[in-house]
Amino acid sequence: MRTFPDVRMRKLQGLAARGTEAFQAQDFLSALQHYRELLGQLDALGLKSAWVHWALAVTHDNLEEFDMALNAIRKSLTMDPLSPSAQHSFEIIAGRVRDQLHALPPEDPSIARLYGLLQQSGDVDVSTHLVMARHFAATARPERAEQLLAALSLTAPASRDVWNERARLARQKGDLAAAAEFEAESQARALRDIPFAIPTPHQEG
Repeated sequence: MRTFPDVRMRKLQGLAARGTEAFQAQDFLSALQHYRELLGQLDALGLKSAWVHWALAVTHDNLEEFDMALNAIRKSLTMDPLSPSAQHSFEIIAGRVRDQLHALPPEDPSIARLYGLLQQSGDVDVSTHLVMARHFAATARPERAEQLLAALSLTAPASRDVWNERARLARQKGDLAAAAEFEAESQARALRDIPFAIPTPHQEG
């Protein structure tokens, strides 16, 4: 049996064990309560634990509180960036945040918050940027949308989705010349041999 020179450590271990037992029983609300209490006691003692933040992250994930899960797993990785468990959980949780972002209507105000979380995590792809550009356009900020799309044209010029979105926005503004230019760019990208590109119908056969 393990003994502890400091009795307080036994109490911390007990809280951790109760949290894990609740998690394994899928009583995620109880697990969350135990982990939060454990984190509070660690803070009071001036201690830190990457594991506790990881446990909080996977608990929030199971409660479908994906933004809170992402914040927790980022803290865990800050403390221990080489943890395979934390790295794996980060991939899962960030993916869930992206899925949540893509499922929202373009005018939803929570898009900006989720997009910001992914930005801070360094885990934003082209499709996520496009969601934010559409959000700008849907909330009467077409200039911001165009700025973001113009930047994407430079960083991801092979993406037909970016050029098509620029064309759509230009047509909404009544700029038919710009729309035709962007559509031509999209068509040109479709005719080139781009890895992972899906052929358009005129390319087949």
